[in-house]
Amino acid sequence: MSLSRSQKRGFTLVELLVVIAIIGILVALLLPAIQAAREAARRSQCVNKMKQLSLAVLNYESARKLLPYANTPNNTLPMKSGPCAGTAGAAGSSNGLFHHTVFTYILPYIEEQATYDQIDFKKNWNDPSNNSHNTTNLAATSRDIDVLLCPSTENRPNTFTADYNVIVRMDPDSYCDAANGIDSVAQSKRPTDKLWGLLTDTQNSIRKVSDGMSKTIMFVESAGRPNHYTTGKTLKNLMWEENPALKQPGAGGGLTDYQWADGGAAADGSDGLFIVWNKQPAMPTDILTRCPMRSSVMNCDNYKGVYSFHSGGCNIAFGDGSVQFVKEDVSADSFASLITRGAADPTGDF
Repeated sequence: MSLSRSQKRGFTLVELLVVIAIIGILVALLLPAIQAAREAARRSQCVNKMKQLSLAVLNYESARKLLPYANTPNNTLPMKSGPCAGTAGAAGSSNGLFHHTVFTYILPYIEEQATYDQIDFKKNWNDPSNNSHNTTNLAATSRDIDVLLCPSTENRPNTFTADYNVIVRMDPDSYCDAANGIDSVAQSKRPTDKLWGLLTDTQNSIRKVSDGMSKTIMFVESAGRPNHYTTGKTLKNLMWEENPALKQPGAGGGLTDYQWADGGAAADGSDGLFIVWNKQPAMPTDILTRCPMRSSVMNCDNYKGVYSFHSGGCNIAFGDGSVQFVKEDVSADSFASLITRGAADPTGDF
């Protein structure tokens, strides 16, 4: 009688390699889907944060019957009026307020009452001296606020920055520029004194938003600072490395152009966190060359530009509290119609 012997057989090297290859293929197929799902979740969180900010502004208006300042003090430099190229008027008078931003004014409406209560509005945002609340404005504003940070942007702790911003107006010189501006291709001509946005350096009534709250931008993404990014999410440098006049986080003593509380430093109210769309800053000096108004609406440069880390466009919060994703190939004329609050310009496709 023959005895049968059971033998345990393992995987051969070829079989193991085949299994490893199959697992690798499955991972390669699943990874993009997982990454896309994560980004979709982050973008949704970004939308919710922008809704919180826009609702905070509306709650401020409901309580005070006026929209909050985009920045204080007001700009006293001569402003242009009339058709392009515009005629400069007389210099304005200051409202006498200290340097602060819209984010500071709406702190109580974004669950930051404790921070608001530490700020003395009779001192500038970065004043290092003791204030009436037994602290300093510099200390009170030197903190990160989660609702101001887009989850799709890299983590930048202790920079006290904001990934969202307001466009107070379009720069009339860029707008009227024949080669790269919008006026020469606009479907509806806009006078230079009608280039103002929803939130400005004066407190306005909603009645002044004659173009409609649902068709007028309140907040845009301007993400990534103080890291300076250009086209294609290319990191150029840190903002203070390129412009030594800008201060590092929490240092005080001057302008940062990225901290959420940066109400500027100039006595004429001409600087600060807010955006004047397509205005050439002192530094970097090549933004208008790289990002002309007519062809580079967004995602070209995050230094005072509309910029996001979402693929293909930016989240935009409108005056009625809604948030929409605007594609980066939107025409400059259509985007301009979303900025203006009372230019009677028809809103194009976006």
